[in-house]
Amino acid sequence: MFSLKLSSIYRKDLLLKLLLLVGLFVIYALFNCSNITDTIGLDENNLVAFSAIYLTDSSYTGRIVITDYDNTENYKIVSPPGLMARDAVFSRTKNKLLFGLDGIIEHGYQFAIYDNQSDEMEKLYTNNDGDKIPLAGIMPIWDYDDKGFYFSQHNTYSTAMGIYYYDLATKMSTIIYNPKDASVYVIGLKSQDTLIVFSNKYFLASGDSNCFFFISKTGEYLSQINNPHLVLINKNGITQKGAYYLRWNELNQQFVYSAINSDQEGFAISITNIDGSFYKQYTSTKFDTRPIWGPGNSIIFFNRQIEYDDEEQLYMINTTTGQVEKFINPANIDGADQIVDAAY
Repeated sequence: MFSLKLSSIYRKDLLLKLLLLVGLFVIYALFNCSNITDTIGLDENNLVAFSAIYLTDSSYTGRIVITDYDNTENYKIVSPPGLMARDAVFSRTKNKLLFGLDGIIEHGYQFAIYDNQSDEMEKLYTNNDGDKIPLAGIMPIWDYDDKGFYFSQHNTYSTAMGIYYYDLATKMSTIIYNPKDASVYVIGLKSQDTLIVFSNKYFLASGDSNCFFFISKTGEYLSQINNPHLVLINKNGITQKGAYYLRWNELNQQFVYSAINSDQEGFAISITNIDGSFYKQYTSTKFDTRPIWGPGNSIIFFNRQIEYDDEEQLYMINTTTGQVEKFINPANIDGADQIVDAAY
């Protein structure tokens, strides 16, 4: 009888310990794993990425999140906690997601890549000088073959920013265009051998200027983009009219951008083709910025502030119907305060 009672007590004790271990494992998974929800069934061809912002009393952090456009309840956080992850950009095949990590280096942010297939993140370094140096820069644009990307970086001993190319295989960065008196940024690829760039050289002076150009992948100037909708009018340091946050869509051969005009408040989401023969404005009297093309070349994601001092949130517009709506409720992404800066 005694042995039976002891065996029964032992089994109950073992069961309690097992339940405790299972409970601890569940808690660990909830708070430490990047797969916040079940991500089985994500449509890899329809992924959307964005920054989820978490505010505190004294600071904030940002995490890069990917989700399915048609099922936003299914998502995955792919960047580490404690840093500000921003400006995500999918590669052409969507196998890789490039973004920046603030808080690591003094100037700009360090690039990092998340691999959708291996489910791993890698911080990028350059081996140009034989040393492992964090790769820093802004405004990355993937090349067609997914083997590298273009970005802007400060020139040595200068506040100007030049265009560089980073090769993922060799871990080497190459100077493409190195101006001394202005900053230049890639905003898209016109073709396999032509870059679309913005230069602030003429915008720095008062007057009217067209700041968008074509250059070759080796840095040679090709031609200016003459589009009346993209002309920047700057009077006494104040922008009267201009186009900001341009993004190129090679499939429909159109730019999407935030238009500013002195006769209206804020920024308006607009599209135009290269020569300006086609133009359409979709929003008005809102602070609508950072637009990017989405599914079917008919959806445009953008950040919106209802009022000037409001927090930005991610919205989208259907260019076929004109309907504008918030893309996702931030609280649904692990209790985030803001969702901004989409990539598709």
